[in-house]
Amino acid sequence: MASLDNIIQQVADFYNVNVTDLMHGDRRRAFSEPRHVAMYLCVRIGGMSNEGVSRYFGKARTIGQYAVEKVADWVNDPRLNRKAAECVQTILWNNNDTKK
Repeated sequence: MASLDNIIQQVADFYNVNVTDLMHGDRRRAFSEPRHVAMYLCVRIGGMSNEGVSRYFGKARTIGQYAVEKVADWVNDPRLNRKAAECVQTILWNNNDTKK
């Protein structure tokens, strides 16, 4: 399993935002999209539960589930959000987890 800090840093680097903004930024898409991707990856390769990832990011309980489902849709159909799908695939590849 990849460390949560490592996952979050990789997403922040991909989106060119700092980790503080990713973790605690506002609702603007510039921060919410990478935050959702990071939440998805924390569940996918970090071994967290949806509820656990919500707590880790300081968000309401249901936000983690929403983020994971939303990003899973983007990964399954990259036409919905190509950048997010590319980020996920790149980080999964870098962490040797290429299964869907």
